[in-house]
Parts: sequence; C-alpha cells; structure tokens
Amino acid sequence: FEANSDEYQINSLIKKSLNHKGTSDTQNFGPLPEPLSGREFDPPKLRELRKSIDSNAFSDLEIEQLAIAMLDELPELSSDYLGNTIVQKLFEHSSDIIKDIMLRKTSKYLTSMGVHKNGTWVCQKIIKMANTPRQINLVTSGVSDYCTPLFNDQFGNYVIQGILKFGFPWNSFIFESVLSHFWTIVQNRYGSRAVRACLEADSIITQCQLLTITSLIIVLSPYLATDTNGTLLITWLLDTCTLPNKNLILCDKLVNKNLVKLCCHKLG
Repeated sequence: FEANSDEYQINSLIKKSLNHKGTSDTQNFGPLPEPLSGREFDPPKLRELRKSIDSNAFSDLEIEQLAIAMLDELPELSSDYLGNTIVQKLFEHSSDIIKDIMLRKTSKYLTSMGVHKNGTWVCQKIIKMANTPRQINLVTSGVSDYCTPLFNDQFGNYVIQGILKFGFPWNSFIFESVLSHFWTIVQNRYGSRAVRACLEADSIITQCQLLTITSLIIVLSPYLATDTNGTLLITWLLDTCTLPNKNLILCDKLVNKNLVKLCCHKLG
C-alpha cells in the first residue's frame, strides 16, 4: 500500500500468527466450572440479595464482603439467570484488590461464560471494569487460546470486541488469531462481522494490525468475493478502508486469472 509502517512489528505479528497455539475448533469453549454439590446461594437468597443491592441497602464494603463470601460459587453463579446480575454488581462496586481476587477465580472460565446467554453479560462487564494491567492480563490470559470460537459465536464475538478496546499490545492475540485462522473466522456470519468491527476501530488498532489483515483480505479476495459472509470484508475494503492504492491492488488481484469465474458467480 506504500503506507508507513513498523516493519519489525509486522514481522513479529506474522511470526506469532504462524506459531499461534490457540484452538481452531469452533466448538471448544474451554473449561466449564465444576458443578456445585450444594449451593449456599439458592434462587430465593439471590432474589433477596438482588433486591437489597438495587435499593442501595448495602455499602461498598458490605458488597466486597459478599463478593468474598460468594467466591467459591462465583464461576457457577456467573451463568445463572439471577446470579449473573449480582456478579455484575460485585464487579461494579468492588475495589481493585477484590476485583483481582474475583478475576483469579473466574479467569479460566471467561470463554465458556462469554458464549452463554447469561454469562456473556458478566464477561462483558468484567472486561469493561478491568482497568489495571493485572486485571487486563487476567482477562486476556483467560480467553487468548479460544479467540477463534469466540469470534464465531453469537455472544462471544462481543467479548472479542470488548477486549479489542484494551489496545496494543493487550489485543495483539486477537489479530494473531485472525491471521492464523482467517478462513475459519470470515466464513462465519458472526466472525466476518466481528473482523469488520475490528478493522473499523480506527482509533484503537495499530497501522501494522490494519495492514496485515487488509493484505490478507486482498490475497484471499477471489475466495472472499464468492462467499456470503466473506463479501462483507471486500465491501469494507472498497467502501471504508482508507489505505492508499487499495483499489488498484485489489483490481490486480481479482481481475488477473479470476475475472471470468467471478463474473459467472452469483456473488462474485
């Protein structure tokens, strides 16, 4: 594209993508919390707690004490239809030390929570409330190996978009996963839209992240142009991308050897 970029950072991103250890299995959402034999916080107690928190009957200190009392049940409660709303409140009202303790307990379950209709709200709240390097590190370490299945899930893709806002270098694993498992992600209706959302986050992603993904879109453009979800990225490239010479480079790739095939294809 003849655009200014850090060659060292681009090479580093490509090298890490080639050695990416994350799963490509779109049904592998990581470990699930151990089922509890007996729950201290049953539905009637959860309803009572929710009512008290909503009416501001608890001080922040009391909410922190509640967080410690609930610690062992936290991963299980995060995906409960009542429990998830209380866990969100715990993260909203707790100090960084208590948030660290809660995150250490829930970190490895963030992916399985993120794809659950209730758990995803806790997962997104945790990402939103994570504001120290330690908390951000705990969040990213919990999901980095399961980036591809998260991209392709109707709830999980919002988790990825939330983590994207952490910025470089915390969000690097997202782009490593996209480069490593590009075709698996972009053929999926949620995955392709999530990749587009990442590319449109101009103020967050780096020039190197933008260049590598855009280059891959061009390299695979003949295939993307004939895929229902892949065409979204070609459309993004034509309508929204601001990199110089993009039309010339794309035209050269699409027209050379592919023009007749694409013209005879209902999408191409």
